[in-house]
Amino acid sequence: MSDTDNAVNDRSHAKGTKWVSLYHARQCYGGPEEGGWWYDWMDLDHTVRVVGFEEAQRVAEAMRAELAGVRDRDRSHLIPEGESPYGDTEGYIPTGFVVSDGHRVLVEDRPGEWQTTERPRYE
Repeated sequence: MSDTDNAVNDRSHAKGTKWVSLYHARQCYGGPEEGGWWYDWMDLDHTVRVVGFEEAQRVAEAMRAELAGVRDRDRSHLIPEGESPYGDTEGYIPTGFVVSDGHRVLVEDRPGEWQTTERPRYE
């Protein structure tokens, strides 16, 4: 990033720039350690630049309302809760299995700051 880019980013931040970001969010099975653990995988779908926190909240609420309407109309792509796409596995959950699939709208200081870039490790 150049000094000019940094200066522009500093001015934008000083003026109260916020980003309203839409993420495709999935809850994934990380592995069987300690009885099983899960993590959220967040892919950035879209982001909108706004000025001011109140405006960001307004835009975020409008995006959430739009998403709620879409979810109510089309649920055919979802796997019923508690079912595995792998059939009867007698309690086995493969690593990386996705339980929930949806979207999240977040207000951020930088675009994409909640995007997942690598699978977490169990420690």
